[in-house]
Amino acid sequence: MTIISLPNEMKYLQILHLEDMSFYQSIVAQSLYNVGFVGEILTSKSLKEAETVIKDTYKKGQKIDLIITDCFLPDGTGLELTKKIRLNKVLMNIHILMLTTDTNVSKVIEAFEAGIDNYLFKPIDDKLFLEKLVLVWQKRQKINP
Repeated sequence: MTIISLPNEMKYLQILHLEDMSFYQSIVAQSLYNVGFVGEILTSKSLKEAETVIKDTYKKGQKIDLIITDCFLPDGTGLELTKKIRLNKVLMNIHILMLTTDTNVSKVIEAFEAGIDNYLFKPIDDKLFLEKLVLVWQKRQKINP
């Protein structure tokens, strides 16, 4: 039974999740469902694959509302993707949550400087995950109502 839940405007988003470990892809998906998410989760295990997913999504006339990215991927970092997104006029307003095991404070600072909206450490706690998702969503909504 879901005790906590996403606001209605967040339940049907299209989310891209970048994570190279299938186990964590499953955990994030389950955590999203636990907080009431019923939208679509696109997945990618690398930056190159993520860029393809993003291009294909926009070619179909759809958009990605939120990106949940690991910091370290096989072909680069979530920071690199964030920087590219923030420089692209079409993509720059996508909400971005960094999700990682790296608790290095300098890496957290670097991530915020790159343009992420919030940061969450693994393992995932559903309540904290929900709070971070809502904060990420609200931050971008205030920037671009």
